[in-house]
Amino acid sequence: MTANKKIIAVSLCIIASLPLWGGTGSPRDGFLSFILLFGFLVLLLGILQLASHLKRKIQELLEDIY
Repeated sequence: MTANKKIIAVSLCIIASLPLWGGTGSPRDGFLSFILLFGFLVLLLGILQLASHLKRKIQELLEDIY
């Protein structure tokens, strides 16, 4: 399981480091796109983590009820 998470993290970092298409080609474009894409990916991962946490809590509550 941890190897799978490491592969996902590395692939996300590679994707986030790609410059945005249609930039001027200056190094600042690549860095800005890295920041934007990395922030977006961190936001998505946070939402997914929150959803899985809520799902786990709801399952625990349902198990307590039944």
